[in-house]
Amino acid sequence: VIKFHEVEEEALAEERRLNRLYEKWTILASISSSCLPESFANLAEDTKEGVATLKLFLGSKSVATLEKRVASLLRFSSWARKEKKQSDIFPASPLDIENYFSFLTTCEAAPSAYTSFEEAVNFCKHHLHMRLVSETEEGIVTLKGRRLLESSLGQRKELRQARPLTVTEIKRLEQMLSDEGVSLTERYFVGVVLFCIYSRSRWSDVRKVYNAVCDIPQVARATSHGFLECRTRSHKTAHLVRKKGLVMPLVAPVLGLETPPWGVKFLDVAKETGLAFVDRPEGPLMPAPDKSGAWTQRAVRSSECSKWIQVLLDEDPKETRRPTSHSLKATTLSWCAKFGIEPHSRLILGHHSTNSRSADIYARELLASPLREYENMLQHVRQGTFCPDNTRSGMVAEQENEGKINNDASESIATKPEAPIAVEEEDHRVEPTDFSPARLLDDQSSESSESSSDASMSDQELADFQPEHGAINSEPDVQLFQHHRTKVVHKKALGTIRNRFHCGIVHTSDFREISESLFLQSRKCLRCETVRPIRDYGALAAVLKRQRTQA
Repeated sequence: VIKFHEVEEEALAEERRLNRLYEKWTILASISSSCLPESFANLAEDTKEGVATLKLFLGSKSVATLEKRVASLLRFSSWARKEKKQSDIFPASPLDIENYFSFLTTCEAAPSAYTSFEEAVNFCKHHLHMRLVSETEEGIVTLKGRRLLESSLGQRKELRQARPLTVTEIKRLEQMLSDEGVSLTERYFVGVVLFCIYSRSRWSDVRKVYNAVCDIPQVARATSHGFLECRTRSHKTAHLVRKKGLVMPLVAPVLGLETPPWGVKFLDVAKETGLAFVDRPEGPLMPAPDKSGAWTQRAVRSSECSKWIQVLLDEDPKETRRPTSHSLKATTLSWCAKFGIEPHSRLILGHHSTNSRSADIYARELLASPLREYENMLQHVRQGTFCPDNTRSGMVAEQENEGKINNDASESIATKPEAPIAVEEEDHRVEPTDFSPARLLDDQSSESSESSSDASMSDQELADFQPEHGAINSEPDVQLFQHHRTKVVHKKALGTIRNRFHCGIVHTSDFREISESLFLQSRKCLRCETVRPIRDYGALAAVLKRQRTQA
């Protein structure tokens, strides 16, 4: 399940993603320069000053949001240029938006195509002060356009969220962690999965962690009462709390559903793999292995995690609702809701805002009480008196001597229908507290393909906006080759007999030779820049021949 060809470190991968994002926003700025504020006149320039201005212009918004917004606007621009037969399409009129919505209806586009475009226009207006649409009394969308939007939303498919893992599946994972017949790499991966489940974390939350702590009292090591904890500042809504210097603690009880306790076993496995949980440098909790089994610098992707879980649990590929990386956070939080833990504690356990800012600030230790409730719920699952996988009528089992689990909990479960995990809408986010950063559950875009397509744009569509000329190759002894899909530019010495680039990548038919390219500096392969260009006698002969010709 691991993509061994992806060896780029997280920092470099993030830098490439940002460069690609800046390219798209630069293109949008160039075709809507008349809508830009005067103070950002150089925003559309492919220069260092233009990129610096662009970074300042976009502010601290998340990369995913910026990708989604610019993709929607460029897709509209591509349609408008073909429809109006002119390059000057901004500011657009409400009638243009109506015609665009009619086009989306004809193409049977997903409902998110309408809403994403409207959100992108409002984003540019309020955050970037770019008025891309001329407003009328009806607003930026005409009455007919609004009805087309509502009609599309009425046909939205049923929301399909990632299903929680079952009690049986989690027990299998805990048994696998203790099974010495399983490879050490897979046992470590299982341990990280269990950490995400019991700490109610997304897989992306553990891609960059630090300050790991093992809070297991020595006297309690036999019974294994304690917690594993680490911190992260790289999570889904980090930009909301970055200004306050807040971090998100990830805390998991070491005692799960089976014995021996998964947490103690995970500490031993982590030490054997050379990735000791405590005293580790900042980085991914689950780095990707290479073909030889050695650890690389990049983190395992969410897609790789999903496939790995499905392989370990022998999931049927034809099954429509298979567990994914999104299931990790949802599993025990859904159990808490079914068990009857009150919403305030569930918000804290899920790392969400509680809307009780002052009380949370002075509490200092906000997780202590909710974690006791959480451990109590897990104890009832272990005892079999609470069965979260059963239907509503069979979740709570009565015992002959003890009666019901808990009067309050059973009353809550008996009177309340099974509720999904609360989802905070973007428009209702509240100010995060110092010890409970605002967190959002995976929204519809993480569970469906219709909205994920709004955040990306094909290279062919992007090529429609490329200027005629870009930066020119200034190295006479070097040929430049660009990958047709990724647009990364590699170097190859003139006259070389090797069928490889400077960085060692094989020169295949996927690359085409270029002499100039827009955004050339940001697209160059970093490894090609740092190695020796002359690596065989063919390249040396070409250099000497040029020197003699010039002399």
